[in-house]
Amino acid sequence: MSKRKAIVVGASSGMGREVALLLLADGWQVGVAARRADLLQEICDQYPLQATMAVLDICDCSAGKKLANLADEMGGMDLYFHASGIGKQNPNLSPEINLRTAVTNVDGFTRMIDAAFAYMAAHGGGHIAALTSIAGTKGLGVAAAYSASKAYQNVYLQALEQLANIRRLPIRFTDVRPGFVATALLSDQHTYPMLMDPKRVAKSIVKAIKCRKHTVVIDWRYRLLTALWRRIPKALWRHLKIKNELLRVNRARFHALIYAKPLNLRPLMGAKLTVLQQINCRGAVWWLYNLKAALMASTWSSFSHVKSSTSRSNSLCSYLEAKCLVTTLGVLPMCP
Repeated sequence: MSKRKAIVVGASSGMGREVALLLLADGWQVGVAARRADLLQEICDQYPLQATMAVLDICDCSAGKKLANLADEMGGMDLYFHASGIGKQNPNLSPEINLRTAVTNVDGFTRMIDAAFAYMAAHGGGHIAALTSIAGTKGLGVAAAYSASKAYQNVYLQALEQLANIRRLPIRFTDVRPGFVATALLSDQHTYPMLMDPKRVAKSIVKAIKCRKHTVVIDWRYRLLTALWRRIPKALWRHLKIKNELLRVNRARFHALIYAKPLNLRPLMGAKLTVLQQINCRGAVWWLYNLKAALMASTWSSFSHVKSSTSRSNSLCSYLEAKCLVTTLGVLPMCP
């Protein structure tokens, strides 16, 4: 039986490298492609009989042709995994950052996905998987170009999946949407919460590909976050101050704020809260768990909630809705 063949673009570092190494360890024949030849050579030296390398830049017009040549050299392509991309926070809307993001995450992405689609259409089908992001769920003001480019990727993969069905092509798609992963992409001056281990994320990606999932959000914390994001009305979302740098308080102060006094929630319905903007991300998620437990147990009368106090913050958070879930989103961080 011939070995399964995969091509990973963006394999020189980050999640692309981790996924390529997992596939190689699993016995796949893997073509690794990226701009940095020295890092690709390290993979080939580690797996000389399984790995084939190609140096390419997805922003180059010739990248699609190089992908097809690599597939021919390997004798086919059963899986194409796209892990190449860039992203930065850009609240000042620097044209250089935004345009570079668009060229890489939109133009380069489209070029490579189209090339993989065309090759598989002409060679009996295959599987296209791409590393996108949960940032495409909603527009994020501090990273406008990045979140917009990820939304484009999400919709483009969905559209191609429909096109494959229209043309009756046996091409499957997997849209992989992770949260923050501890890779070089996040090695800037910002502090990111809920960081995930790259190796664990890579295992989840490979599992999703093998299970032929259409869309997968990694991990459970980000599945919860995106589910909540989708339920926020646009009129409310545009006023949320979602960012990474959150004022942090110690757990003792968190207890003092959350459990200061048991309150009846009925009078608070519709009231504006201010204290939640001072709670860090982990505290907010932990607060949500307590809230969920209280909802499930129907113990509203005994649930302790935050006191409404205008002296603790200069800005307003969000309205306390019937299920008291929306307020949590105002303090959760911007995600990749």
